[in-house]
Amino acid sequence: MTTESAALADTLITGWPEPDLDHLRARNARSVWHPMAHPGAHQANPPRIITAADGVYIQDDEGHRVIDAVGGIWNVNLGYSCTPIKQAIARQLDVLPFYSAFKGTTSTR
Repeated sequence: MTTESAALADTLITGWPEPDLDHLRARNARSVWHPMAHPGAHQANPPRIITAADGVYIQDDEGHRVIDAVGGIWNVNLGYSCTPIKQAIARQLDVLPFYSAFKGTTSTR
């Protein structure tokens, strides 16, 4: 294992360093396109940084906890950290974490 890959593995195990949230807000407002929002709006009012989620709730970096009324539209309709879904994902990761369907092949899952 190279020094670089060892450092990456250590980062993945121990977690990423705490980000500079003010820098992240400013960079996000300048560089990220948020659907359904005018780009200039985030220049004036930088977006909230969501740091945690559980069930139907999300929490921002300032500790505000609110119902996530938008996330479920696309992919969180059963809430965050849903135990049966996490268990199903873990089982699938043990069996076949990914498979490409190129060249006429498929998988059973």
